[in-house]
Amino acid sequence: MTEITPKQRAALRAMANGLDTILYVGVQGITPQTVKEAYDALKARELIKCAVQQNAP
Repeated sequence: MTEITPKQRAALRAMANGLDTILYVGVQGITPQTVKEAYDALKARELIKCAVQQNAP
């Protein structure tokens, strides 16, 4: 897997700033369903915004 540079990471964060969060990780943590949803969203959008809930493991 190729690592991204700090400049690339900053650019992606800037691009994602205006996006709505579409994937949440909650009490059950990262499940196979969560991975599938992330994969499908990435195929459709290329860049997605995720959030981890406070009660996530």
